Amino acid sequence: MTDSNLTVSKETFKEFCLQIVAEGLNKEITWKGQSRVNIVDEEIFNLMKEAGAEMIFFGIESGDENVLRLNHKNYKLKAVERAVSMAFQAGLNPRASFVLGLPYDTKESVERTIEFATSLDLVSAQFHILDLYPGTEAYELAIAGKAGFKEIVDIKWDSLSRSSALFGVNNLTAEELVEMRRKASNMRTKRWDCLQSVKQTIAELEHYSEIDLAVFNRVLTERISLLEEFVKNCVELKQDNGVKDTIERVRRLVADCIFILQTNRLTSTGKDTLLSKLKQLNQLFCDSTK
Repeated sequence: MTDSNLTVSKETFKEFCLQIVAEGLNKEITWKGQSRVNIVDEEIFNLMKEAGAEMIFFGIESGDENVLRLNHKNYKLKAVERAVSMAFQAGLNPRASFVLGLPYDTKESVERTIEFATSLDLVSAQFHILDLYPGTEAYELAIAGKAGFKEIVDIKWDSLSRSSALFGVNNLTAEELVEMRRKASNMRTKRWDCLQSVKQTIAELEHYSEIDLAVFNRVLTERISLLEEFVKNCVELKQDNGVKDTIERVRRLVADCIFILQTNRLTSTGKDTLLSKLKQLNQLFCDSTK
């Protein structure tokens, strides 16, 4: 179960957290949530932490003040910095997503967004390329050729992906957007945490393996190097009892991913490479238990 804006009613959310504590569930479970940066405060974050929350996720979208304003986000970069910092200081693991290629974006504003993301107290950040959904303002601007878009006549809906671009905006081509996203996705944030990133990767892959193999394949391709780094450090990590459960989850995940790639009909140019890397990881696990 997920709530994309769980703090929209502060009083209701406070009651939720206090009830978890009253029932003692904060000693038995951990959980995570999503919110906007302009409807949270120190009290909210401290309550979340007390109630057993371990992560808060923000959809920040852009690190450019003008792009935020023109897209009606109703918050400024100072508010973003403050919210992320407060969450981190409260002991939560703040994560965030950013969208590249928004209406009014330019090469310079995207560069500012990436730089801003890496300067925040985030344990990790995700970078996506704009999706166009009918009925949204971005869609209307795009098909009208406004806000920096060239008029789009025919959208290939089955080709849309948050990691690929079918069109550019202002002085950015589609190819440049894809390359900027690729580089940004390999950058580490100020408070980057390998363990938290691995936990999130496990959750995403388990989720998408059941509902969308195309997204599963994309996430796996993007995170395989993270899993490799984690597995190679397993010998040292095993000394920490708090990490043993995650190591076991990764071991099962690797085996599941191999099975999925070997048995599904999903076509991918990098499928053989992925399988090879996963099999190497599986062997590392086997060697470490000898």
